[in-house]
Amino acid sequence: MAENKPQLYAQLVQQIEAIVAEEKDLIANMANVSAILYWALENVNWAGFYILKQGQLVLGPFHGQPACIRIPIGKGGCGTAVTV
Repeated sequence: MAENKPQLYAQLVQQIEAIVAEEKDLIANMANVSAILYWALENVNWAGFYILKQGQLVLGPFHGQPACIRIPIGKGGCGTAVTV
């Protein structure tokens, strides 16, 4: 895709901005963004979103290996990141 990270990231921003520009549905946009990131970034085995719902992280749209469906706040890397 691009020869260096700044170029790659600039291209990804352009792709993401273009694909979400006319779409207002959050889930649809998260699905497309996770696909773009998963397929464009080398050495990435998972790209996606968790949604904060009722005090826990709930799995949202993603690409990659199966993931935890629910993550309590304060548990593991993702749950701890929410508390920062």
